[in-house]
Amino acid sequence: MAELIDKQQLESYLTDWKKSLLRNPIGGSSYAIATDAKLNALDIMLDHIKHMPAESQQPSWHPASEIPPLTRRSWRDGGETFTFLESAPLLLMLSDGDMKTGWFNRSGTGDVWMDDCGQTYNHRITHWMERPKPPKEAAP
Repeated sequence: MAELIDKQQLESYLTDWKKSLLRNPIGGSSYAIATDAKLNALDIMLDHIKHMPAESQQPSWHPASEIPPLTRRSWRDGGETFTFLESAPLLLMLSDGDMKTGWFNRSGTGDVWMDDCGQTYNHRITHWMERPKPPKEAAP
């Protein structure tokens, strides 16, 4: 996964740079113009940093030993009611490096990792993650 920039560390670095430019102006008109341009650029960057989200909203991988959040589901068939717990749709990482879309299911018969076609992968799932949300421009 790509490393994220620490918002506070970057803001502190740019603020310190701006303070040093203001404390130690270099003589000459061409230097003054260059310093003003740097100060303007720093102000723009600092303004953008203030409006950055504090944390990444991207999902992350979890080991298969960690059970995903579950929701109770039930249905009736004839006179009988069936109940089980099921996760939201997930991305599943298999031991061979393949990825599947699927979910985790817990019922009276046990725990099951399944892909979206109903194939079970109980001993082959190494990690799972919540599916990322679509980009804003792609959302209906």
